[in-house]
Amino acid sequence: MAEPEGLDAPITAVTVFRDGARITRSGQVTLSPGLWPVLMPSLPVSVDTESVRVAVHGHDVALLEVEANRRHGVDPLRAEIVRLRSEAEKWRDAVQALDDEDAAEQARLGFAGHLS
Repeated sequence: MAEPEGLDAPITAVTVFRDGARITRSGQVTLSPGLWPVLMPSLPVSVDTESVRVAVHGHDVALLEVEANRRHGVDPLRAEIVRLRSEAEKWRDAVQALDDEDAAEQARLGFAGHLS
């Protein structure tokens, strides 16, 4: 079997139902004769793998198998949220350190004032 071919299949239609939605994606790939796996890496992590349906059109083409596997990738938005929270925590720690330094300086000034 040859190297997998990647398929860019953007959303071309959406039908909304009360209990969910049907999202249709369409794409084209040109393959040489033989057995070729085709990957669609742009599906969201939240896709219900049991709901994936595939249709092929072309001359002398046959669909042998459809396999939907979840990729455990990182959601880009979630990764950005984690980064921002980490940065906010870093700045919060920096502010706390400054507050601690200020409290120590105030204590030193109070002690110096007490001595004088």
